[in-house]
Amino acid sequence: MRRRLLLIPVLVVALATLSAPAVFAAAPWSNSWTNEPGGPLMLTGICSFDITVNYVSSGTYTEWDNADGSGMALLHSSEQDTFTANGTSLTGDWYTNTVHVAWTSDGPTKVVVTGGIEEINLPDGSRFWSAGLVNHLGRPGDIVTPDRGHSGNVAALCAALAL
Repeated sequence: MRRRLLLIPVLVVALATLSAPAVFAAAPWSNSWTNEPGGPLMLTGICSFDITVNYVSSGTYTEWDNADGSGMALLHSSEQDTFTANGTSLTGDWYTNTVHVAWTSDGPTKVVVTGGIEEINLPDGSRFWSAGLVNHLGRPGDIVTPDRGHSGNVAALCAALAL
């Protein structure tokens, strides 16, 4: 009798698992890369001129796709950016962040970056350093100042690229 009572919870869990609807269309998948170049991206609205950004990055991309067409992904990477404008280029230091993405069948619902955003030694000896959280759905074009966190000195960055 005691043995039968122990089997009941196991059978309940097994039946619940079999009768639950399939939520995931496939198992999560991951991809890693090392020092892949990317860009150019156009940084607008920060300075009175546009800035071209090229980058090199390494990291891991993991994605979960749901049967209903929704899903989410995490992109954890280290990146180094080069900013170019008016004949001047500035190459930053390596920094690390995580991009959190979610979507439905209608399109993206979340594109948020957390962690390092940018680190650059400027020609005047100062340092542009930004870190925190950036909601890219709410702020297209600005990739160097966070919605929350520490923002670097944008005026100093613009002055260095205006030379």
